Amino acid sequence: LNSHYWVGLLWDGNRGYPANVPLWYVRDLMVMCLLSPVIYWLLSRLRVLPVVTLLAVYLAGVFPPIHGLSIEALAFFTTGAYFAVSRTDVVGVFGRVGVPVAVATVLLMFADLYFRAVGAPIAVIHRGFIMGFLVSVFVAADRLPTGNGAVSRVWKRLGRMGGYVFFVYCAHTLQLVIWYDQLTEQLPLLRYPALNLAVYLTKPFVKLLICWAYYALFLRLFPALFGERERAKSSLLKTTE
Repeated sequence: LNSHYWVGLLWDGNRGYPANVPLWYVRDLMVMCLLSPVIYWLLSRLRVLPVVTLLAVYLAGVFPPIHGLSIEALAFFTTGAYFAVSRTDVVGVFGRVGVPVAVATVLLMFADLYFRAVGAPIAVIHRGFIMGFLVSVFVAADRLPTGNGAVSRVWKRLGRMGGYVFFVYCAHTLQLVIWYDQLTEQLPLLRYPALNLAVYLTKPFVKLLICWAYYALFLRLFPALFGERERAKSSLLKTTE
C-alpha cells in the first residue's frame, strides 16, 4: 500500500472525509491550531469583524469545499478564539438572549424538518438552527440545577458520562449503527405516522446504547488501552467531587 492510501484514510479518502467520518473534526482542528497565530493576529486588530464575516459566510454557504479547512471549523474556532482573546463572558452574553434564541431555534428546527421531509432542504435554515442550538446548549448548561436535590443528583450522574462523549462521537458511524438505521427504515410499521415518529424520537437513545456496547466490548478486548482510560476518568471524577 502506498503513502497516498494511508493519507487518504486519515485525511480525505472517504468522499472528502477520513475513513472514520467523524474524525473530520480532529483533522480540521489540527489545521486550526496551525492557523491560530494568524487568527489571533486578525482578532487583535479587527476585533469582532472576522467573527461576523465568517459566521455570515457559514450561514450563506458560499465557502468553497476545502478538505481540512472547512467553514465550520473556521467560523466556530474563530468565534471561540474571539471570546478568549477579548475575555468575554460567553455564558453572560448568551444568557441575555437565551429565551428568544431558544424560541427561534425551535421554530428553525420544525422548519428544517419540514423542508427536509418534502425533499427541499434549505441550507441556511439548517445552519441557523445549528447556531441557535449551540447558544441554547450553553444557556441550558449554565442553568442546570445545583445542590443535593434529586434532580441535581440525576444531572451529576449524567455528567459522569462525559468521559464517553468523544468515544460515542467517533463510534456513532460504525457499521452496527448503520445497520440499525437500515433496519428501522425497512420496518413495515413505519407506514403508521405515530410509530414512525416514535422510532424517530428513540433513535438517538438506541444509537447511544449501541455505542456504549461498543465501549464495553473494546474495554474487554483492549484492557490495556481502555482500562487506563477508565482509571484516568475515575481519578478525575474523584478530584472534582
